[in-house]
Amino acid sequence: MGKTLAELLDEHFGVKTSYNENPEVIQVEITVTKVFAYNPNRLGLVVINTSGFPILVGYKNDVSVGNGILLVANGGSLSLVWDEDFELVASEMFAIADGGIATIYSNETVSL
Repeated sequence: MGKTLAELLDEHFGVKTSYNENPEVIQVEITVTKVFAYNPNRLGLVVINTSGFPILVGYKNDVSVGNGILLVANGGSLSLVWDEDFELVASEMFAIADGGIATIYSNETVSL
């Protein structure tokens, strides 16, 4: 029988991993909302805007409408991975909704 995905990841990268769905919040307010806490063990993350309102994300709690990374309504997304995005992957992330309370789906992959 072949190896499991967990075994392959451990063999190839030398690290055991796990993932967390929606580790902080699933709702972004019209005021600044923390989406991800700082986590030095985070290897990757995904945030998807599942609402009908635009969302802006950033790495400081001063993110605002017009000052952040735009996640368009109904599916705008951001994906970060450690070997391409470096320290940003571990950083705190904040968001603000433009026009009304918005929902997101997020997940993170972490080393154990």
